[in-house]
Formats: sequence, C-alpha cells, structure tokens
Amino acid sequence: LAVFVGGFDADAARAVAPGMSLDVLARLVDKSLITVIPAAQHRTRYRLLDTMQAYAAEQLASANEVAAARARHLRYFSTIGIPAEYGFMSARVVSLLEQWAADYGNVRAALEWAAASEPCAGLRMLAEMKDLFFILLKNSNREIMFIKSQSSRCYSSHFFQSV
Repeated sequence: LAVFVGGFDADAARAVAPGMSLDVLARLVDKSLITVIPAAQHRTRYRLLDTMQAYAAEQLASANEVAAARARHLRYFSTIGIPAEYGFMSARVVSLLEQWAADYGNVRAALEWAAASEPCAGLRMLAEMKDLFFILLKNSNREIMFIKSQSSRCYSSHFFQSV
C-alpha cells in the first residue's frame, strides 16, 4: 500500500497488494493504521497514515519489492479509461471522471514511475487515457511538458535498444 499517493479504494488495494481483502482493510482500519476517506458515489476510499506509509515503504525496499509493487500500481491505473461504448459524458463516464479525479495522484505517480523505468508503458498509458488526462489536467503546462518528456524517453529507449 506504500506506493499509493493519497487514497485508494479496495479494488486498487487488491490489485497492488497481493493477498489484500476487504477483511484485511477492515482490520487495518480497526487498528487505526489506515483511515477511511469520504468519497463520492458511496465508494469507500482509504488512506495509509503517513508513518505507516513510511514504514511500509521501508519494508518494500528491504524485501526488494518496490519495482514489483510499482509495476502492479502502474498496471492497475493503466486500466482506467473511457470505453468508447459509454459515450462521452454519459452517467457512467461522469462516474469514471469522479473516480479518476480521486485517483489523479496515483495515476500521476504511476506515470512518473513509468517515465523512469518503462517510458513506453507510460506513453501507452497516456495514449489510452488521453481523454481523462486532458479533462482533469491539474497544471496544463507541467502536464504537457511531462507528455513531451515521456514521448522523447520512449523514443530514445526504443531507438537506442534497436541500434
């Protein structure tokens, strides 16, 4: 859970942390290790306390699991997008936008990790999520520079691997 930025829901926790379940999340809440965050549309969201996040990050690092956890985090947040069959701004799309807005920090963290380790995976993620990404830009100049950087890193890594 240390790789999450801000909050996460149960689906994200299960995807990123092997063995995670609603029961485990409930026990962590009962022990005050994570908190429940109010969220739109009755989706329960959680947040790891800062001290627990630091401890969990240390444990991931000592087990050499940081890259694997970040890869699962990237894979999960790469799946958020607007399927074409939903139609733009339908009720389902509005729901996805609310979910995505809540997870913007996680999506951004996944993209930044991809930029450093798997630039082309990050670029694919950007391409698949382009509609959501541009709707929810937090700082458009920063994000546009990030996209340009991601594109050039992918091109460079692909070009130099094939030479």
